[in-house]
Amino acid sequence: MFIDDVLGMDVIDSTGQNIGKLDDILFDDQDGTLKIISVKLKKGFLSKEVEQIQYKDIKGIKDVVLLDIELNL
Repeated sequence: MFIDDVLGMDVIDSTGQNIGKLDDILFDDQDGTLKIISVKLKKGFLSKEVEQIQYKDIKGIKDVVLLDIELNL
């Protein structure tokens, strides 16, 4: 799986709510592990609000990004 394959994926929180789209991925400079994902929040057509999610809060990445946390939008 390449980065281009996951950018733009839907991000679903622990309640099943689609909170937005995966916008960016940040890696640790030392060991190259995934550190943070940025999610462009689904708050309206012209919204540019972004939420950063820690790696520990990601449950899995397949067809969507599943989170272990609930985000109140």
